[in-house]
Amino acid sequence: MDNVTFENSLQQTLDNKAIYDYKGIYLLHNTTKNKLYIGQTSTSINARLKQHFVEEIKLMVRDYYQGDEFVLGTIQTDNKDLSHIEMLAIEYYKNKHYKIYNKTRGNL
Repeated sequence: MDNVTFENSLQQTLDNKAIYDYKGIYLLHNTTKNKLYIGQTSTSINARLKQHFVEEIKLMVRDYYQGDEFVLGTIQTDNKDLSHIEMLAIEYYKNKHYKIYNKTRGNL
């Protein structure tokens, strides 16, 4: 997972129109708690993140609104078999002893 690129902050990333159409694997890193959420999107990162902060992952959303700092990372892939890559990324970061927001091993 050496091909992860992190942006400055979640808000700065969301304000960056260039990343709106990103499709693939992403990581939301809570730098305050050193905790990760790993996900995938086949639509756009902007739409997917809006879903998270409107209807999903209550603990992560609570941390965000309580002031925890988040950065967005992306894993460069060829967009093939995103579910498998997501699962591998979750396992990789668990093995690196990161706390993980994900409640499942990925989209199985």
